[in-house]
Amino acid sequence: MTTPVAKDLRAGEARETLSSAIDAIDKLIGVNRYEESAEQIGLLLEQSHRYPILTLRLAAQWSEIGQHEKALTIYSQLLTQSNAIPVQWRCHIQIGELQRRWGKHMATAHHYVAATRLRPDHQRPCQSLTQLRHFPDVRTFCIEQLEEIRASDTEFHPLLHITLGDLYMAAGHLELALASWRLGSWSSARRNDPQRFGDTPVTAERARPDFMILGAMKSGTTSLFKYIAEHPCIFPTVKKEIHYFDCAPLLVRGSYDIDEYLSFYPPERPGRDVLIGEGTPNNYCLPIQDFVIRELPKTRFLLVLRDPSKRAISHYFHFRRAGVETRPIEEALFEGCEHAQELLALPPYEAGLRAMQWYAAIKCGDTSTLNVYLLMGLYDCFLSVWFQAIARERFCLVTHAELAADPQTAVQRAHRFLGLAPDGLSAQKVWVKGIYNRSKRYGVEERLEEFFAPFMHRLRESTGIEVPASVS
Repeated sequence: MTTPVAKDLRAGEARETLSSAIDAIDKLIGVNRYEESAEQIGLLLEQSHRYPILTLRLAAQWSEIGQHEKALTIYSQLLTQSNAIPVQWRCHIQIGELQRRWGKHMATAHHYVAATRLRPDHQRPCQSLTQLRHFPDVRTFCIEQLEEIRASDTEFHPLLHITLGDLYMAAGHLELALASWRLGSWSSARRNDPQRFGDTPVTAERARPDFMILGAMKSGTTSLFKYIAEHPCIFPTVKKEIHYFDCAPLLVRGSYDIDEYLSFYPPERPGRDVLIGEGTPNNYCLPIQDFVIRELPKTRFLLVLRDPSKRAISHYFHFRRAGVETRPIEEALFEGCEHAQELLALPPYEAGLRAMQWYAAIKCGDTSTLNVYLLMGLYDCFLSVWFQAIARERFCLVTHAELAADPQTAVQRAHRFLGLAPDGLSAQKVWVKGIYNRSKRYGVEERLEEFFAPFMHRLRESTGIEVPASVS
């Protein structure tokens, strides 16, 4: 007769064996042995039905090797078979990701809202819900559903307040957006320091940022923000990317307000020696220098630059994964490239003002100029405007290559620049790999290097900045 203990032991051994086999598939995928991976996944699925968490891992592996329809089938089956909240939550998240990949925005919203209902205290759906703000019907649905969840007596993650604010802003409801942003920043501050920030939001003048991370997206701004935020004297804002200055309604309005901007910051300074700041990459592409001079006279800037060719490719694949970009890489990266000659014919400062106008137009839906992948890599144009308005000693340059090769040294330099004692890092480097060989089949790297060459030469001549090639 088999005892319950013996059954448990055998079940535990079977689960451990299955988990080890799934680990082995991860290694096969890591070396691009997809056919073997697919065969092994199919075999293991027959054994994993008793273990939903392991089945989730196998479904994720299907997605990783491009078998998205098979992954969707597994996630959909698990939704009906398992009542466990963690399993259902993960299924909704993953189905939402797949639907977003296929451009099915309303279906994406339904699954992310369902995940939020299951775990309103989790931040995972926030970014994806925010990305749906550009689709009016979907945006309205998200606002209605999130307000319903917020009205219930549940712990609402601070970032979900911010997400609601972003959705309201995209809909043109500025006051509702500001109220949500302020609630989110207070809620986040209270989580980090419950003794200082009480049960009632403070309405006093908010703390102003000590630092701002500048640089085009996919340059390493997120990595730098995470690294420096490990320092005990850095108090994190509710989210790294505020995206106040590039909100289309504010670009159309043509002005910024310090009280609106500070909605994202703690209701008061968390401590005398504590620093706060943000890292919205797009800020460096916008004409906000007068605002900075007037309202943020003590703010310092950490400038992150990356080889512009690799940055453009990474930017493209980021948009592909998000479902925003569907065109072939060569078509997307070189659309409107003839407009670059207009910038080269102008002095760097005037070219920078023109480039900032183009970027603002893109954010408002005008795609008739140079495409965003190329535009954001024109460092000489944008930095000429920044450096003419603000003293160079308020900037500290960190390159993507430095962050990849020796983040410890780069981040300690950033800490010293901010007046902090250098602190060690516990975070591990995580870099997106595997996209560049695929892009080289189109010959885009060579074309990109040729495109950026005169701009990089002008950057060296006008600012003395050299951006080394990075390995990723």
